[in-house]
Amino acid sequence: MAESAGDGCANGVDPASVQVEIVTRTEQLAALREPWERLYAESDASAYACLDWLLAVFESDGTDDGLRICLLSDRHGLFGIVPLALRRRSAFRAELRFAGGGWPLCNTAILSSRCEGFPVLVPTLKHLRQHFHDWQYARLNRVPAGSPLTLAANSTPPFSRRMTCREHGASVVILLPESWEVYEAEVTPARWKILNRRPSELRRRGEVRMARVGLAAGADEPALEVVMQDALTVARASWQASTPEGRAICDDQTRDLFIESSRRMARRGMLDLSVLYFNGQPVSFTWGMARHPNTSILKMGFDPIIHKLSPGLVHIAELLRDSIDRGMCELDFGHEFIEYKSRWSQRRRPLYEITYFRRGRVGRVLDRLAEQLGQ
Repeated sequence: MAESAGDGCANGVDPASVQVEIVTRTEQLAALREPWERLYAESDASAYACLDWLLAVFESDGTDDGLRICLLSDRHGLFGIVPLALRRRSAFRAELRFAGGGWPLCNTAILSSRCEGFPVLVPTLKHLRQHFHDWQYARLNRVPAGSPLTLAANSTPPFSRRMTCREHGASVVILLPESWEVYEAEVTPARWKILNRRPSELRRRGEVRMARVGLAAGADEPALEVVMQDALTVARASWQASTPEGRAICDDQTRDLFIESSRRMARRGMLDLSVLYFNGQPVSFTWGMARHPNTSILKMGFDPIIHKLSPGLVHIAELLRDSIDRGMCELDFGHEFIEYKSRWSQRRRPLYEITYFRRGRVGRVLDRLAEQLGQ
């Protein structure tokens, strides 16, 4: 189904000819691969908007119930893909969220450069409100500052009265200079001593080696399998495996996603998986997705048996040094555990949460009531 959106102004998008189409089943995505890949290639969307990553997440969930992949086009062609999914929180609460299971460090959607200045969510949410009646509100989080997705909050009434857009946390970002020496010069003297002393201490006690796989398309599959299994070994020994909160890559509900998504993204050269070895044994891992020259860390962990030797710190230092050597420009460290991550960078990327109520004031009242009842 499609709908024309004739309001708003645009720079590159023709508002009068905007059409919205909704895809609700994963099998329909196969036919969309070519246009999806073409738009993705010309956009600056994150690695977590890659179709192969999303397919791995959908298949891991075991169902595509509630999928709402929104395709936006005008007379010039496809200019936006906003992947959403319905999440039923209770019998009385159903919300639209970004598809992807909450994994992405930021949600960029896939937007052509033509979208600059165009409120992408206005025609998207209007279409969903008119044609899908199984949701009460949309809550879209981790939208980076400057995204065209945030422009909808500045649209004209009555649409804007249904929407809020507020800063909701920030991601720690490490900007990578042209050399390790330049990076060291930018950190505090105390940090510089740690960056040099801890790796030296660990090397005095034994052999230290880092294996990093997945950043070259068609990577060595046997090597990938070894590093994945070693990362799982570290994860099982780390504190993440014993806590009921959060998600560890070795959890029963996460392990298959970790393995399948890693294989798919490695074939594209968009996996960033690394393991630090001490005397031949895996002691630390990092796992994330990359879109050169940017990379990220989704999950990390270390073996607590040698925690006094700071294997995690040594690993991050090695990872940054290697990233600089590879010509990378940025590492997204995520928004969790800010105190620890702030030791590596003071730079923040503000993240926004956009909320849209399908029934306006009534929706706001029902949402607050449900929150009070704990539903």
